[in-house]
Amino acid sequence: MIANINKSSKLLNVLIYNQKKVDKGSAKILFVNNMIEPKNGIYSVGLCQRSFEPFLIANQKTEYPIYHISLNPHPKDILTDEQYEQIARDYMNQLGYGEQPYIVYKHEDIERHHLHIVTTCVQSNGKRIPDHYEKLRSKKITDELEMKFNLHNKQSDPDVQTFNDFRLDTKGDIKKQIQRITLYVVKNYKFSTMAQYRALLEGYGITVDEVNGNANGKDYRGLVYTPINRRGKKTGHPIKSSKIHALVGADSLQKKFKKDRISLKKLDPSDLQQTIFKAITNSKGSIKKFKKILSQQNISLIVRVNAEKRIYGITFIDHASKCVFNGSQLSRELSANAIEKIFNPKTNETPSSFNGKTSSFDDQIIFGNLFPLFSISSNGADAEEEAFINEMSKKRKKKKKKNTNQ
Repeated sequence: MIANINKSSKLLNVLIYNQKKVDKGSAKILFVNNMIEPKNGIYSVGLCQRSFEPFLIANQKTEYPIYHISLNPHPKDILTDEQYEQIARDYMNQLGYGEQPYIVYKHEDIERHHLHIVTTCVQSNGKRIPDHYEKLRSKKITDELEMKFNLHNKQSDPDVQTFNDFRLDTKGDIKKQIQRITLYVVKNYKFSTMAQYRALLEGYGITVDEVNGNANGKDYRGLVYTPINRRGKKTGHPIKSSKIHALVGADSLQKKFKKDRISLKKLDPSDLQQTIFKAITNSKGSIKKFKKILSQQNISLIVRVNAEKRIYGITFIDHASKCVFNGSQLSRELSANAIEKIFNPKTNETPSSFNGKTSSFDDQIIFGNLFPLFSISSNGADAEEEAFINEMSKKRKKKKKKNTNQ
């Protein structure tokens, strides 16, 4: 089970977001805790807001008093509403929110049913609930709940690498899916180059291309995102990054590359190195077996080959640490040239395309498309929810500007 906590200053937006799901029939209110009871049995947004008002008015200096928590069981876990309710109550009690007002929504708009909980971290006395080691405590709670309710656990589940394994569905809303995937990747993973970012996205059925040119005498650069099939062939129309989110635009990504490059250099990759070296030994010369062994360790391997089937690029994606490395970043013995000699011993020459240049999709073979995608970002924000909040914010700004001009 995965728990994500998103902190916000906007209660109304969070309530409206969930209520819209309820109105569409894709979600329902499972239960409430310490909330005002409606006379007609229907919990409106206004009534829910009133339940939180005493706590928010008493708030002394907490900048983000609203908590929007999601609890995401494994897709294989088929639970009753009663079990979902007990899981939510246990989680909130152990996290220290048992006496707080909160409302629990069960989202059913995707096959993986999950819970959204709206609450506040501000107590009735205006002080915030201590959040020391909150993520670690949350993880410990979900581990205990997995044992209590006999749920799938990623340490014991042999199919962990397929947990919520998600590729873009070309029959669905392409733009919304690209937004969800790219925001998840950008917020959760560390990578230092555009090639590594592209390698991550390819596992989800998306590629990204840089676009540069000159229009009306002005230079421009940007990114476009395009759906691809499992062989890397583009299967849809490109979408500009500006239509998706600022965080997945060229300027934001360049800043991320620089920041992540520093972070990755500070890491000690010795454990990852040893895992990879052991996998090489046990693969007995089969790169497919090598890939399979790594996937069992929650590591994706991407191998790029040219038209002559010579390896010219190696990328390792460690989903446990959510870090992306080129083989040469980890060790000279894990560079593309070294791996080529191990798995293709007959070819001792450096591949012709191993000069830092990328080949076309026609020349690529990708191994290890086992990418666990959760709809929740690193700070717990659902990409769809974030887009909704941004839209609401823009509408408020337009309305405010209109009123000012009148």
